[in-house]
Amino acid sequence: MQFFKNFKFFLKNVQWREDNDIDHILQEDWSDFDREYRVFVEGCDKSGRPVFSILVGDWDIRRAVVAGQSDRLKRYFNKLFEEASTLTRKFQENGQNATQGMIIFDMGNFNLIQQGCLRCISIFFYILDVYGQHYPYFAHRLVYVKTPEVALPISNILKGILSKHVTEVLRGFQRAEHVYVYLCEYRSPP
Repeated sequence: MQFFKNFKFFLKNVQWREDNDIDHILQEDWSDFDREYRVFVEGCDKSGRPVFSILVGDWDIRRAVVAGQSDRLKRYFNKLFEEASTLTRKFQENGQNATQGMIIFDMGNFNLIQQGCLRCISIFFYILDVYGQHYPYFAHRLVYVKTPEVALPISNILKGILSKHVTEVLRGFQRAEHVYVYLCEYRSPP
């Protein structure tokens, strides 16, 4: 029974990739979004997993939504996941034992106007849903840090509607020092 469930999931994912032309997404011109919605490869953790940091608090999601670019922004996030998973596969090709990455969402500078509007929240849900539906197990952990008090209710709402797997890998911290201690304790020794 599990085989058929996994096979159905696989076919659904292949269809999604085909419907969204994911195999060519990295060849598209994303220079405008790359400047606005930056993602950094920070290196690797002690286990050799690549660490990606995303400065969510610096993103102006509302501007893209108001400009009618929600669909392109969602596609851009598909591109980011594809790029990150491709990088992880390249690590493997180079002999590194990296099967998963870690994504750190830096929520510093988060505000309700630019990132917390109702239509903006749907973008955050989309990001986490794409991870859960199409890139599950890519990330060892999804960590959000420097989370302001105003964002905590949004976080709780999202956790309530996300898949069990996503909520298991998602961790939130209000202060950067807490995540540093968490990562140091969680990482296995070299």
